[in-house]
Formats: sequence, C-alpha cells, structure tokens
Amino acid sequence: MDSCDCIDAQWPPDELLVKYQYISDVFIALAYFSIPLELIYFVQKSSFFPYRWVL
Repeated sequence: MDSCDCIDAQWPPDELLVKYQYISDVFIALAYFSIPLELIYFVQKSSFFPYRWVL
C-alpha cells in the first residue's frame, strides 16, 4: 500500500479544542458524581421515603 500513508494524522490537533474537550470531560465527571450524592441527600431529608435505613 504505497498510495496510502495513514499512520500520520491528517490534521494537526487544535490545542484550544483539546482544552475545551478536557474541560467538558471534567464537568461531565462532576455531574456524574454529584447527581447520586444529591439524590441521597434529598432522600435522607425527605419524610416520604419509607426505606431510609437502606441508605
């Protein structure tokens, strides 16, 4: 396959887009970790939840 040199990247990565990707990944990770904590908090504060001992 002399006509295709696919090892090198086609375009150089844009540094600003890479930084935005890292920042968005951090925000997504914070959301995934904070949602269960908030649910546990609200369930513990609620008087409606009958199985509070499970938490």
